[in-house]
Amino acid sequence: MVFLTLIGRPLAVTVLLGSFRSLWGQIGTVSWAGLRGVASIVFAIYAVLRQVPMKNNLFNLVFCIVLLSISIQGTLLPWFSRRLKMIDEKADVRRTFTDYHR
Repeated sequence: MVFLTLIGRPLAVTVLLGSFRSLWGQIGTVSWAGLRGVASIVFAIYAVLRQVPMKNNLFNLVFCIVLLSISIQGTLLPWFSRRLKMIDEKADVRRTFTDYHR
């Protein structure tokens, strides 16, 4: 979890978003705040339902790692976003996606 959070994901996001010439603040925010664990939980469910022989309880392990990741990164997201200057204090947070189409 630590390797993926601090090295793997930021490296992958930098490579992918760097090709679009994204700002470093955007790359940092996406690295820190991206979707966490959805695919991991689904894959763990598949393994459990298929009764794949395992030494450890895979689903509980994956679920705990996802919860830990979400709680740590979710708690630190506002601080991290402020440090990267990615929060616009004047923006109206009540806007929805449909407001941007006008």
